[in-house]
Amino acid sequence: MKITVADSKTTPLTAPEIIMTYARDLDDGKYPIANVLASIAEELSLPNTDQVQIGNTVFVGHVGKGKHKNTMFGRAFNLDTAQNFVRNGLKYVAYLQNKGIKYYRTEFAAPEYVTAFKLWYERTKNTDTEVDVVQLSDGSYRAYIYIGDDSLKEFWRI
Repeated sequence: MKITVADSKTTPLTAPEIIMTYARDLDDGKYPIANVLASIAEELSLPNTDQVQIGNTVFVGHVGKGKHKNTMFGRAFNLDTAQNFVRNGLKYVAYLQNKGIKYYRTEFAAPEYVTAFKLWYERTKNTDTEVDVVQLSDGSYRAYIYIGDDSLKEFWRI
């Protein structure tokens, strides 16, 4: 499986390009690519869906309702370099804080992303924001971020 990497500092892509390339790169032949893209398009059109692009990463989140309006479950379509992805993720957490999100959760299979969460943990450890990752019984990962009140605006300057 070939994973495309496009440095957002030299090759900025649009959200549709990122999502299309990401889906194509992960195509294992199990489902027709047209079905995968249709599924993603349907997901993006769901109510309470938030989508933002930072660098060559598209973050998609689903905001809770009612008493859970400050929670979000999401994922990222990333084609950016590892260093840029770490920066993009920190900016995304600051973006979520600005939106009033307090609890964020995501699941992923690639162990490489654990390193990014460790770096986010290190970067936020002197704040009241908390980052944790657990490995699930099937070998995949679940990450939790509690977004505190200490300002994360500085991450926009990274």
